Amino acid sequence: MVIFQIKKKLTGFILFAFILFFTKGLLSAQGLIVERAEKETQLYGYTRSAKVLTLSSEVPGKIIKINYNVGDDIGNSPIIEIDPTFINYKLENSLLSLKKFEINMERLKSNISYLEKEFKRIDDLHKSDSIAEVKRDEAEQGLMQAKLELESLAQDKAMMLIAIKELKEQKKRYSLTIPNVTYFVSDNVYVRSGPSTDHKQLGKLFSGAQIKVYEKQNEWTRIGKDKWIISGAIKSKPSRGLIMTAKAAEVGEIIAPGVPLARISDFRELAVPLTVTSGELSAIKALPDPFTGKLEGKDVNVSVNWINPVFDEMTRKMSLELVLRNYQGEKRGGLKLEIPLQTKTEGLLIPKAAVTNRYENPRVTIQDTGESVPVIIIGESETSFTIAENKKLFPGIELKQANADIGQR
Repeated sequence: MVIFQIKKKLTGFILFAFILFFTKGLLSAQGLIVERAEKETQLYGYTRSAKVLTLSSEVPGKIIKINYNVGDDIGNSPIIEIDPTFINYKLENSLLSLKKFEINMERLKSNISYLEKEFKRIDDLHKSDSIAEVKRDEAEQGLMQAKLELESLAQDKAMMLIAIKELKEQKKRYSLTIPNVTYFVSDNVYVRSGPSTDHKQLGKLFSGAQIKVYEKQNEWTRIGKDKWIISGAIKSKPSRGLIMTAKAAEVGEIIAPGVPLARISDFRELAVPLTVTSGELSAIKALPDPFTGKLEGKDVNVSVNWINPVFDEMTRKMSLELVLRNYQGEKRGGLKLEIPLQTKTEGLLIPKAAVTNRYENPRVTIQDTGESVPVIIIGESETSFTIAENKKLFPGIELKQANADIGQR
């Protein structure tokens, strides 16, 4: 029994020695490097609609119908309808005038056909010296005047067509609408750097992912900067998320052009405005696109929408806006977004394995020179110490492994 316990202790000692040797070898292989200190920062922001549209009329008139109330999703119906009675009268009158022009032109065409035959008969008689030249000239002049009158009527008809087109465009302004289409991919599709299969693959979109459409080239569509997908995979449907969030007019009210009538917020894409320091901005720029954040505790894909280069002298901060990519959850304002960041801070970061701390006098040893350098510890994590700036230590320098009392403070 005693021999068994001795063997057990001996085996444990050998195993401990092997683990210690392996750990020291691994640390030595990886190197104990001084780094610039970082701290973990949490940025917070709250969602809002990506766009806000103020609806106003281009034409005066009386409101005869409002199809939505505050909080309603905008559908296919016009938001506000204005009485089109007088524009309808103008359009009807112009169409009647156009019909009159067409009748007169048909009459002239018939008259010209007769005058052409008459001129040919008189011209043949003139060639045989059977009729005076003055008769031939009169017939020719009559034919020419009829043709000129027909050409004038054709110009008047063209002007009337333009006037009718203008009235039809004006009539569209009597129904206030906004574009309400969402584009998405119907199948899994690769995103490429250009409009052909020869270009580099940048990633993959999965069926149902919403996209923005910018331009088309042959069978390809650009959905972002240097991002193209095959056009056949793109489908469209009426949007959900365009919501009336304010109404400033009622049915029966007489309105003037340019007066705000309603506010429409675009919650199809959620945005989060932030005000950040220079260090936080640098940390955000270093993140991949898109990066991961937490919206009400759930992971979401986030991208930078824009960065305002203007510097606020009072707060010493800059403004930017984040957008949630392909987010399918609740679309509203006030949802909390959290962004964890590692930002640079004052001091240096050194591994605990490089610190010898005897008698409350922490020191590290430089690998190349063997010089022992005292350090001032101002913070710590599980594996590292944060120390005050030291003129003999700088980011990138390698340190030696500490002795048996590694990392003790």
